[in-house]
Amino acid sequence: MKIILLFFLLFGSVLNAFSLKQGYKFALENDIDFKVNQNNLKTIQYDQNIADSLLYPKVDFSAKVEASRRIKDKTSSPDEKLNKSDEYELKFTQPLFDGFEASNEKKLTKREI
Repeated sequence: MKIILLFFLLFGSVLNAFSLKQGYKFALENDIDFKVNQNNLKTIQYDQNIADSLLYPKVDFSAKVEASRRIKDKTSSPDEKLNKSDEYELKFTQPLFDGFEASNEKKLTKREI
């Protein structure tokens, strides 16, 4: 009886054990502080990408249309005419380069993790 109990104590724990790497990975997956820090890091990297994008070349396009016309008002005298004008403006900005090397470096670091 003691031999069977000793057998289960020795080999039963070995069957449920995992390596140090698996234990570390399991601990990180269940650590709330680690997940919060990862999300904070992602938001910082996102903000950094936005800031870096201001340094890259871009093309700006803008178009403006103005239309004016004279309107004769019924309440005014026959010689008076009112001017009415409409104005429309369209602005477009397109980046020419989005940091090709930086995005590839990020892909490589994600693969290493």
